[in-house]
Amino acid sequence: MDDDMKSLRKKSSRHVLVIEADMSEDEKRRIFSIADRLRLAGNELTALMRNSIIQLLRTKRYRKLKTLYGKASENGDNALKSHLSAQMKAMQIEYGVS
Repeated sequence: MDDDMKSLRKKSSRHVLVIEADMSEDEKRRIFSIADRLRLAGNELTALMRNSIIQLLRTKRYRKLKTLYGKASENGDNALKSHLSAQMKAMQIEYGVS
C-alpha cells in the first residue's frame, strides 16, 4: 500500500506557493487549518477512488474469466475449463468472495 502511495505521489504534481503577507497569528492559524483540512479531504478522496478502481478491475477480471469458462464449456475444452476454474477459485479465496 505504501508503494502505491509513493508511486501516486511521484506522478502527481506539487505546487509550492510562497507568500509574504501581513497577517495576524490568528489568520495564519485559520489558513493553515483550512489547508490541512483540504489535504486530508484530498487524501480521503484519493483512497476512495483507488479502492473503487481496484474493485472495478477485480470485477472485470472475474467476469471475463466467467465468460471464457462458459465458452470453454460450450466447446468441451476440459483442460481450459479446469485452468479457468482454478483461476476463479484463487480469486475467490484471495478476496474472500463466493
